[in-house]
Amino acid sequence: MTDTEQRAKPHFQTSFYGVVSLLIFVIVIGGFSTTYFIPIADGAFEHKNPYIHIHALIGTLWLLAYIVQTHLVAAGNRALHMKLGKAGALVALLFVVTGILTFVAMTKIGIASDNEFQRYSAEILGVAPVTDLTLFTLLVGTALARRKPPQVHKRLIYLASCLFVTPGMFRVMQWWVGDIPTPENGGLMIPLVFTAFIVAGPIYDKVTTGKVDRTYWWALPVWALVFFGVPISIATGFWAPVANWIAGF
Repeated sequence: MTDTEQRAKPHFQTSFYGVVSLLIFVIVIGGFSTTYFIPIADGAFEHKNPYIHIHALIGTLWLLAYIVQTHLVAAGNRALHMKLGKAGALVALLFVVTGILTFVAMTKIGIASDNEFQRYSAEILGVAPVTDLTLFTLLVGTALARRKPPQVHKRLIYLASCLFVTPGMFRVMQWWVGDIPTPENGGLMIPLVFTAFIVAGPIYDKVTTGKVDRTYWWALPVWALVFFGVPISIATGFWAPVANWIAGF
């Protein structure tokens, strides 16, 4: 390659995974801005949970790391990508640990609260973060164990990052309808948008390679739990006894 060709080569390169990483970031930051970032900026955010800020910071770091990592691969800088991967593994671990601490604290606060929404969030909606954290741990843990071949690793990390879409979209819809999202007021947009992200991966595979990588078999149980499992649990109140059991410790 000549010096002229090197100078002409674009410095910024992206890919399917790079574009998706940016879309996920926009949805999550946009959603949480209504309940977290904007209230903090206005000095109006009040919460008794001692772990919520560190969990929010670690979650943001994961999303930023995913953006950086996907663009490093797109630019062909795999050496730096692999070095930063060690830090990414630590961020994932901290995200799970702080997520558990945040969830337990919010459950205890919600069950003990006289606020109807906080109690409903703990007893009914609490199943959602548990499902997301469990799936995130399984996907990222397997991805770290299967760094080779890279096609398995990157698809598992992709699926794990897609899990951030549901809490982001929940808050987007909560802001949009001014209430808890339900199927009657447009809440179905949450699982539908999540589904769009999940199926985008296999579709991209099919269009670009002519076949779907078998790693996406992971996508089916992930999608089923989020699309069907969580709504069914919310509708039946399945989580309420578990939440009260957790609050008893």
